[in-house]
Amino acid sequence: MDLSEALQIVDKINAASSALILNSQNSVKLLLTAILSSSHVILKGAPGTGKTLLIKNISSILGLQRRSIHCTSESQASDLSQILQPLSDGQILCNVLSIDEINRASFGFQSHLLELMEDGFFSFERTKYYTKLPFTVIATQTNDYSSDSFALSKSQLDRFGMIIPLSSPNVDELMVMLSDDYESMITTNALCDIEQLKCIQAYCQSVNVSKKQVGLIANLVVATSPEANTAPDIVKRYVKHGAGVRAARALLQTSKALAFINGRTEVMADDIFTLLEPVLAHRLVLNFSGFANAVASQSILEAVKQRFF
Repeated sequence: MDLSEALQIVDKINAASSALILNSQNSVKLLLTAILSSSHVILKGAPGTGKTLLIKNISSILGLQRRSIHCTSESQASDLSQILQPLSDGQILCNVLSIDEINRASFGFQSHLLELMEDGFFSFERTKYYTKLPFTVIATQTNDYSSDSFALSKSQLDRFGMIIPLSSPNVDELMVMLSDDYESMITTNALCDIEQLKCIQAYCQSVNVSKKQVGLIANLVVATSPEANTAPDIVKRYVKHGAGVRAARALLQTSKALAFINGRTEVMADDIFTLLEPVLAHRLVLNFSGFANAVASQSILEAVKQRFF
């Protein structure tokens, strides 16, 4: 598949994906960016905003095999191995692992899942289970931190390339969704196969990033640390630990994918700024003053952005 054909397929995928959830079109584009950059994702939003349905539909559009686990406080590593249905050699036959309500899974389950995300395999009862490429974990999370939930630590959240918010629809959007012809507007037929998707992912990673844009990524990430000379006052006052190397790599890889989705073979500053919040916000650790004053990560990153905009 040549470059022009890959760009045409991505354009069709982007158009079909954008129609899936009218109220969160930017979030859908970010999810597509994550998949094309082989990044793991958390979709965050209130119950009923279409998180699980979005995962199902975008997997179908991309021709990916999906497995789904609905987490409870009883979820264990054995549940993970059973749902993934590995072959006799341990290979996992799924490209998208959908984890519903990851914050309700036990610490043991979360540990094995993070091993799978980081290393491409997890071990259970002396057996190794290997992922099938392409492979992406897409987890969902609500804001409900009840007694039966287990919030992921910052080090665990750091393994996710992005956290993407899904908002509730406004009146006009909801009226369209409730109309009789809304379902006819949605396409969930596969627009590419696995081999084509692998080729598209390879094109995404070959997108050119100039030295200037690499420097922008490095400066933005470093400026989230309070020890940095370039850190704005809000970082020095309220941040305990900023983003690190994994965050910088994630921002670089996702910027390449977003540029390709936008029909370009070179990363622009707009790509990087668009991804700054979903890639970095969950990696910032606030100090006591930050927690006491309920400082939002979005406000911190906006100040960082203005330093280099």
